[in-house]
Amino acid sequence: DDTCGDPATAQPFQEWYQPSVVAHWIGSRPSVVGDNGNDWQFQGTIALAWPTQEPGTVPLYFLLNPTTGDFIFLTPDSNGNLPTFPGATLGSPVFFVYPTQICGSVPLYAVFNSAQGDHFYTTYLWEHDDLIEMEWGTDAGIVAYVLPLSE
Repeated sequence: DDTCGDPATAQPFQEWYQPSVVAHWIGSRPSVVGDNGNDWQFQGTIALAWPTQEPGTVPLYFLLNPTTGDFIFLTPDSNGNLPTFPGATLGSPVFFVYPTQICGSVPLYAVFNSAQGDHFYTTYLWEHDDLIEMEWGTDAGIVAYVLPLSE
């Protein structure tokens, strides 16, 4: 399909955690380890996405709240305006993702812990729902759509 990215060129999309700052990062290892302290912990590969623009994809930007150390991941709005988040500064794209659920993609869910100033990301609805049920945080919506890992 002309509107789908090439699954063969999609790369692992990983979640990292930095306990000293209480911050979660999603992306690839080279873009995070060694930056902003050295206590980053690998939490797992959660999906596949593209390092460069593919048909039907949009950039997934990171935004950083310098006060809390929170990384927020957002795509441009439907008009192509760059994402914003209160108190956060815009960084560069970490991957390219789908803005809607097409081409076999799955939702990338976010949960926000306001007490710690931390966003957590997952492709598993059950994990998203468990964090909310345990009162770890509140629903922060669907950030984007990514390719699932092969089971």
